[in-house]
Amino acid sequence: MPRPGTGRPSKGIGLAYSLLTWSRCLPWLQSMRVMTSARRICARGKREASGGACRAGLLVAAIVCVTGCYLSPINRAPMVLSINPAGPLQRGEKIQFTATVTDPDGDAVDLSWGVKSGECKPKDDPTNWPTRMAASTYTVPGEMTSDTFCVWAFATDRYGAVGVGNDVFLAGDRPPVATIDLVSPKLMAMYYLGTTFQLQGHDMDPDGDQATQYDWTLRLPSGTTQPLDPCGGAAGVASPRCFQATGSGRYVVSLTVSAHGLSGTSAPLQLDVHDHIPPCIQDWTHKSATVSLDPQMDQEFTVLAVLDDGRADAPDINYTWFMTPPGALPGSAPVAQDVSFSRLKIDKKSFKFGDTAVIRVEVRDDRPDVVDDILRRCGDAPTCSTTDPITNSECFQRISWNVTWNG
Repeated sequence: MPRPGTGRPSKGIGLAYSLLTWSRCLPWLQSMRVMTSARRICARGKREASGGACRAGLLVAAIVCVTGCYLSPINRAPMVLSINPAGPLQRGEKIQFTATVTDPDGDAVDLSWGVKSGECKPKDDPTNWPTRMAASTYTVPGEMTSDTFCVWAFATDRYGAVGVGNDVFLAGDRPPVATIDLVSPKLMAMYYLGTTFQLQGHDMDPDGDQATQYDWTLRLPSGTTQPLDPCGGAAGVASPRCFQATGSGRYVVSLTVSAHGLSGTSAPLQLDVHDHIPPCIQDWTHKSATVSLDPQMDQEFTVLAVLDDGRADAPDINYTWFMTPPGALPGSAPVAQDVSFSRLKIDKKSFKFGDTAVIRVEVRDDRPDVVDDILRRCGDAPTCSTTDPITNSECFQRISWNVTWNG
C-alpha cells in the first residue's frame, strides 16, 4: 500500500470537487444534497490520499468552473420560438408584440425586447443587438411602423443563458376616413315633409392615397335602402348628393370611401322628418330687431304674410302676442293668445318717454303641437325658426322686437 503523500491521487477526491462545482448549477435542494455527498467523498479521500491528490481534484473543479454552468450539459439556453403582433399592423400606428418561448430544462425565463428599423440582421452576433428593455410584452411606437422594422426578443434563464429571436415586419396601409357634411338645410333636430337635403362627402387618407370611389347609401323610413343621386346631374367621384323627404320618419345616410384597396365608412347621419309642415312668418313690419318709437303716437306691429303648406292665404292661422310692460322681465304672460288678428295695436297712453318693452309674436296652425315642439327647443330665444321645405328658406315661428319709446 502506498505511503501517505506518495500514492496515486484518489479518484474520489476529483469526483468530490467536480460535484461541489456542479452543485452550483442545480436547484437549491439538489445542490445541498450533492454538496453533502461531495464533502463525504472528499473527507474519505483525504484520509486515503496525499495532498497532491487533493490538488488534482481542485484542478478538475477549476476546469469545470471555467467552462461555466450554462455551457455545460447541465443547463441549456432558452429558445424564442416566435414573435407575434397582437393585432393587424397599420402604418404609423403603435402595435403590441408577444413572444412564444421555451426552456429545454423547464427553467423560468425573463423576456426583454428591442426594435430596429430595416431588415433583421443575424441574431447570433451580439453587435447587432438593439438596446434591450425588460418586459413581458413590447409595444413598437408608431414612428417605427411607417416602414420595415425588426423586432428582437431575448429570453434569459436564471443562470444567464440567453436565447435570441428576431423577425421582420412591414405595416400595411390604413383605411381612409369618410365624413358627411349637411350642406342644406342647416342641421336641426327635426325637418318637415318635402325638405330637400344636400350632402357633401369628404375623405381623409392617413397614408396620402387618393380616393377612387364614393358609395352613398340612403335608408328610408320604411327600412329599404337606395343609392343617392348627384345633385342636378353633377359629375365626379366626390360630387354632392341630394334627396327629398317624401315621407315622415327617420332617414339615415352613410358614405363608404375606397382608396388603395381599403375602405372606410362614415358615421351615419340621421335626419328625422315630421309628418307636418309648420307655418312660417314671411313678412312683418319694423324689420329691425331694435325699434325706436314716438311716445306721442299710437303704434302697430303687424305680421304681413304667413306661409303654411306652401300657401300664402292659409286658413286657421293663430297668433299669440307678448308684450313686457315697463320694468317686467321678458317671457311674461301673453297679451293676446291664439287670436286670428295679425296686428297688435299699442295705445300711446300705455308708455311714456324712456320706457322699454319686448314685443313678440308666435304663429300656429291646425297642428299647434308641431310648433310647440319647435318653440320648446328654441327656449326663450328672441327668434325661432326652421327651414321651409318648399322654399328652402328660413321659416320663422317666432319674431321679437326690442322697443324704446324716445321719439
